[in-house]
Amino acid sequence: MPRKTPFLTGNELDRFENSIRTWHGDGKDKKLENVYVSDRAELTLVLKLVSNGKIKAAAKEASRMDTIVRDEIPLSVYYKLFPDDKPPESDDIVYDWRITLRNGIQIEVHLSLGAIEAQYGNKLQSMERIW
Repeated sequence: MPRKTPFLTGNELDRFENSIRTWHGDGKDKKLENVYVSDRAELTLVLKLVSNGKIKAAAKEASRMDTIVRDEIPLSVYYKLFPDDKPPESDDIVYDWRITLRNGIQIEVHLSLGAIEAQYGNKLQSMERIW
């Protein structure tokens, strides 16, 4: 049985959890690492709230985050929190791939009607408008 909640698909859950899990520093700077720990806690709270259908509370928490942290929220989830931010020509994800290369590197590719995103780890590598 696919994993999902009434408000998030299994794919959205996986992508959001992966973003949270991979949001960390290099471990060399203790102060910076503490910031990442705090950021992961904020992202986890938003994930729990939206998973439980508390969209307004999740949006309120997300709006308090720094932009760089808020960008870790998958676009399809972000638009559930902030539907007015969704461009009119944009639509939900049409194709979604997670590719694991032989060396173990995972690449995610999300194709929607308005954009292509390729994600490597927790960094958005490219976003290309196709309209």
